[in-house]
Amino acid sequence: MSNEPRLPPSSARKVRQQLSEAVERLPGAWLYALLDAARHPDILTGIESYTSSHLAERACLYRGEAESTLARCAPYLVRVRLESALLQWLTQAWGASWGVYLISTAPLEQLRTHFRKFLLVEDTQGKQLYFRFYDPRVLRLFLPACNAEELQRFYGPVASFLMEDGRSEKILHFAGDERTAQQGTERTKAERAFRIRQEHESAFYSLAEAAFVEKLLKHLRTHHEGSVSTLSDTELKSRVRFGLQQARRYGITWESSLTAFVGLMFEFAPNFDEHTRIKAVLNDPAIHPNRRVRALIGRTTVQDWQEVQERSDHWHRLSRGS
Repeated sequence: MSNEPRLPPSSARKVRQQLSEAVERLPGAWLYALLDAARHPDILTGIESYTSSHLAERACLYRGEAESTLARCAPYLVRVRLESALLQWLTQAWGASWGVYLISTAPLEQLRTHFRKFLLVEDTQGKQLYFRFYDPRVLRLFLPACNAEELQRFYGPVASFLMEDGRSEKILHFAGDERTAQQGTERTKAERAFRIRQEHESAFYSLAEAAFVEKLLKHLRTHHEGSVSTLSDTELKSRVRFGLQQARRYGITWESSLTAFVGLMFEFAPNFDEHTRIKAVLNDPAIHPNRRVRALIGRTTVQDWQEVQERSDHWHRLSRGS
């Protein structure tokens, strides 16, 4: 397998030690991992190499045709033995968002049945959504946004969840109520799909925004290299966030349109939208907000853009925090 350690050996050992100590505090408990095979091609290979095919060791959360056709991008539940080669291998990739760990006295099949209930959830409008709760970037935002009833329902037979914090080898430990694991199996099979509330969506927005900013950074480094080559990632992120704020003031929401707007800010001027003709297009009620940036192509002249560059404020507004 091609995976290279993301942590030095000493740090990986520290993570394994913390996981072991957490498991040993609950008599009769097992350490499990919920792994997202879509994160890296080595994950499924590793699961198959380090575990047996017996259901007590590993199981795909998908069933039926999806289990075979989507095998390489499916979530997997794996029982992880302490001091095993599997745990050593997994902790080498700590920080890569491969999955989350959990502690439970329940058998694997019971946990699989429990977690399958959360693969599809409903949003605030009742629309079904796929829920990637096995992604630590998602789960560490989701759990703090839950109320007591939601936590009891989600934890079920799980005593606690453990995951990376996204910045270091530190482990985030979300312990459930002691009664949760005992009551988790008593819930009715007829309960409705889990409903994602506004509080959850607000928490997920920060994750989506951070991912989009990173995507924009790569785009700018690739397609606008001459305009951003002297900027550090920190400064570039700050300017990108400023650009997104400006674009959204015009009602722009599509990623493609936001990307184009920010690109124009770097290619011509951060205040390009102050030009009279350009501003008129960006505020034109006859044009859908997400189509206004593209409409600039046919509604502006070369002279307009020359004037934009002559009047550039060179990010002075950003430095003033406006």
